[in-house]
Amino acid sequence: YRKMKVGEHLLYLARLKGLSKEQARDQIRHWLEKFEIEDWWDKRVEELSKGMQQKIQFIATVVHQPKLLILDEPFSGLDPVNTNLIKDEIHELHNKGVSIVFSTHRMEQVEEVCEHIVLINKGRNVLQGKVVDIKNQFKKNLFRIEYEGQLPPGLEERADIVEQSGRSLTIQV
Repeated sequence: YRKMKVGEHLLYLARLKGLSKEQARDQIRHWLEKFEIEDWWDKRVEELSKGMQQKIQFIATVVHQPKLLILDEPFSGLDPVNTNLIKDEIHELHNKGVSIVFSTHRMEQVEEVCEHIVLINKGRNVLQGKVVDIKNQFKKNLFRIEYEGQLPPGLEERADIVEQSGRSLTIQV
């Protein structure tokens, strides 16, 4: 919808989500004012920078007040000021009871935004839990490794193995 104007674009998406025209306009105006971008209503989406488009996509995602919010790299293309703006809104939505699934490769963002995490590698859950618990676990420089097959020869000499059980190994670095 890059050729559409921002207001039309947001109105169209809000209507698809079931809002009446009046509800949609009210919510869109609320978010545009909140982000201090009310003058963007008549700009074409294609005229906006990547960061500006990201803000519009965030508004499109939350305009219908969902109970579940799925965000994939929501800070991509944003400068630090707008990153903090979106983070604040994510926290506010969470405080209002919205469940949020957040995908990112940037662990510092995970620490700032999330309470619970699931770390996935090649489609497999390799770590999950409360962020604070995981940080405390790794503060001791202990790492639990699950493996298949044989351990590399000489690993015992190169690593401080704290515990070994089945296909699980805990080492200290």
